Amino acid sequence: MKLNIALFVLGLLLIIGGVVVHFLKIDFSANALIISGMMVEFLAIYLIFKTFSNIKKDD
Repeated sequence: MKLNIALFVLGLLLIIGGVVVHFLKIDFSANALIISGMMVEFLAIYLIFKTFSNIKKDD
């Protein structure tokens, strides 16, 4: 569960980093940061739902 939360926070940081790079107009691909952040978010959400469904099955 700690890994899931860490992945979720990492995804949020990547998305926020992409937005900051976009608004500060730094010479770096903001889209790459945002897209990778979204992929990490989807992975984290999938793992969180999978963990909770396994917990629910055990009860």
